Amino acid sequence: PYRLASINGSSTCPFCAEGFYLNDTSTAIDSSDIIQAPFKHCLDCPPHGASCRHNTTLSDLDVYPGYWRHSNTTSILYPCNNKSDICIGFKYNSVMKSDDFGDIYCKSGHKGPLCEVCTDKDFYFSDNDGQCIQCPTSNSFSTLFIFII
Repeated sequence: PYRLASINGSSTCPFCAEGFYLNDTSTAIDSSDIIQAPFKHCLDCPPHGASCRHNTTLSDLDVYPGYWRHSNTTSILYPCNNKSDICIGFKYNSVMKSDDFGDIYCKSGHKGPLCEVCTDKDFYFSDNDGQCIQCPTSNSFSTLFIFII
């Protein structure tokens, strides 16, 4: 497929077509640069975990639930733990804050690589459950100790 697209009635194709994203890591790309070098600027959408609408840029890839990426400056997507729904994906609809990194792809209460870090200090990530679980309280240890005796 052709890598460039336009709006109806336009005389040029100033942005990337569906299935491609603008590699916007460079700050000084204008439409003439894209038109002259579409293979340099309009790259294939990642094969798994994302979709690229027309006029998609690297920073606004739609990431599917079940996938995570480190930040909006990388096209590398990682599949998350398939036991859970902690990787919620991201449908681009607003500008991502620069300090969100990969946490924007995580369910509330989770952050970090593959969303496997708990945001609350009283929780831990359970590999068996695939999510953050509350730590046992001292009362539950006392009850268990009394029950054993």
